[in-house]
Order: sequence, then structure tokens, then C-alpha cells
Amino acid sequence: MSVYQHALLAVDLSEEALALARRARQLADGLGFRLSIVHALEPFSLAYGGEIPMDLSPVQDQLNAHATARLKKLAQESGIPPDQVHTVTGHPRDEIRRVAREIGADLIIVGAHHRHWFDTLFGSTTDDIVHEAHCDVLTVHVEPSQAGG
Repeated sequence: MSVYQHALLAVDLSEEALALARRARQLADGLGFRLSIVHALEPFSLAYGGEIPMDLSPVQDQLNAHATARLKKLAQESGIPPDQVHTVTGHPRDEIRRVAREIGADLIIVGAHHRHWFDTLFGSTTDDIVHEAHCDVLTVHVEPSQAGG
């Protein structure tokens, strides 16, 4: 029996996401745990620091629908069942941890990206998840060149 029962894979839908999902699927198959996937879409109100002077909810709805479709396709290509796919809107570091708790995940899998000056200065979502998660966190380094397969 695996030390983990249920892992949550958090993806940002970047070009590395498919390679990351395939590696997570290999881990899940090899170690015998269930795998779910989540993408957290940051709403305009968070991205722009609060009040927005116009109603952008139709645009937000379109972005949510697009992200959901991309995540479902990614999940299908990675062998993750449709009932284990979660698209949420909110601050990614908070939403990923929330979903992990809600589904009873005992492992969160996240991709480790090359550090940019902005991440170094302000921190990254991955760093926050590693330091504040209720469970173990596995960071997987995937090069952009691995994205194709």
C-alpha cells in the first residue's frame, strides 16, 4: 500500500503542464494513489488589486470556460478521470490548498519553474504551497523542452 492515498496535481496550463501531468500520472500508477488535478484562475479583481470600474464578469466567465476546457483536455491526455478535475477561481495559493483539503489529498504535486526576478522578490505560488500546505508537497522540475512529450 502506498504512503499516499490521494494526490492533487496543481497546474498553471503553461506549456510544461502536460509533461508535469504525465509525470504525476506515472507516479500515481507506480505508487498506487488516486490523482486529481486543479487549475486556479485568478480573478480580475485580484489581478488588478481590487475594484474594477466596469463589469468584466462576462470576460471572466469566458476565461473560466476556456481554462476548464483546457484542463479537461489535459486531464484526458494524462489519464485523469473527469470527476477528478477541478477548475476554481481565486488566489491560486489559497485555492489549491483549499481544494486539497476538501478532497482529502495527502500530497500536492506542483511544477517548479525557473525563477524570475519577480518570484525572487515577491515569492511564488509554489513556495507558498510548500510552506503552508497541510500535507506533503512534491515539486517536479519540468523543462520547457519536455513539454512536447
